Amino acid sequence: EQATEAVERSTAAGFEAVSLDLIFAVPGQARAGWESSLRRAVELRPRHISCYELTVHQGTRFFRARERGHFAEVVDDDKADRFFFTHRFLADTGYPAYEVSNFARHPEFRSRHNTKYWNHAPYLGLGPSAHSFDGRRERWWNERRLIDWQSAVGEAGSGVREAETLTAEQRVLEVLALGLRTTAGVDLDHIAGRYGVDLMPANAALIERLAKRGVIEGGTGARLVP
Repeated sequence: EQATEAVERSTAAGFEAVSLDLIFAVPGQARAGWESSLRRAVELRPRHISCYELTVHQGTRFFRARERGHFAEVVDDDKADRFFFTHRFLADTGYPAYEVSNFARHPEFRSRHNTKYWNHAPYLGLGPSAHSFDGRRERWWNERRLIDWQSAVGEAGSGVREAETLTAEQRVLEVLALGLRTTAGVDLDHIAGRYGVDLMPANAALIERLAKRGVIEGGTGARLVP
């Protein structure tokens, strides 16, 4: 009820770009309950919907509760069932996927923020826990806790905690991993031109096998689409 009210108030106040985030594969969540949540989300007609599988991270309350046996994660087959059901349901109700977890009513409503990550574009993160990338080789991230970030800024003039320089192999692997999350896929000619790595000769047989299995499309061309 609170989520519904928040969307309705936002829309009534004139906010046009409203997006909903939902989590599936929650312990005890029946498929019918998940379908009901999706149906209610669609009825609210947001521009954008994100649906994420519950992930239990170390150090969180969920992690500690799982370790104590207070709940068990959903089995992989049920997670897969929810995932494919989500994609079919939202596509049928006017929200086609453009990335594994993201759906939009129209291409212009896709997240420009997240698209920068998937396209390996440069971005600048400000504040505690923020990450940044120069679009080429350098990545850095800030102190996670507010008090540590404040101290670092006060003492050194910067809240940066650590940085790394990506190798050519790391950059290409990231481009592949991020690009294959999206319906746009990856352009092998673009990778060759931007990073100087031609992936076709060494991977032609693999690409052909994946294309025959229906895992990717365009196996004979320069673009791979999942």
